[in-house]
Amino acid sequence: MGTVTRLFVVDDVELDERRMQLLVREKGMRVAESIVSRAMEEIATRLTHLETLFAAGDFGEVEKAARALAAIAAETGLVSVSRSAYDLAGLVRAYDSAATAAVLSRLIRVGEMSLVMAWDTHDAQI
Repeated sequence: MGTVTRLFVVDDVELDERRMQLLVREKGMRVAESIVSRAMEEIATRLTHLETLFAAGDFGEVEKAARALAAIAAETGLVSVSRSAYDLAGLVRAYDSAATAAVLSRLIRVGEMSLVMAWDTHDAQI
């Protein structure tokens, strides 16, 4: 019988705090706060929706949803989320189901960690 190796996944999360600060300078604190709040809610919703689409095998919609998520994440400074979402969209087109599943899992992990960090960063700036 073989040896079982337990793997621990560690993902780095990258936030562009300057993007959030720029929103505050351009829009004012109240509007920027509203934009970031709505974006965080939208990102959380879209992460769940991506899981559902993938489980249903609707890969065309996975690609579209991943690209939309990537754009929202880039706009709010969630660099790791944006990068992972673009990676996911590219893998769907490559028809690599194992890699697509792995990147979707990474996107979910990075997304959850990024949302927590973004809220912490956002709260610290207020």
